[in-house]
Amino acid sequence: MRWTADWVPRERGPAVLLARATDRSGRRQPVATAHNTQGYLFDAVVRHPVTVT
Repeated sequence: MRWTADWVPRERGPAVLLARATDRSGRRQPVATAHNTQGYLFDAVVRHPVTVT
């Protein structure tokens, strides 16, 4: 699902944006999950590295 968010970075340089889903009942994805080498049923916060210029 597409989404947007307003963000004003405090400083330039590397940063990490976190994407975390919340359902209608308020349940959220966990920050981390057990390592899964196959990648099946991945359900954790997704980190997106960015560079602020």
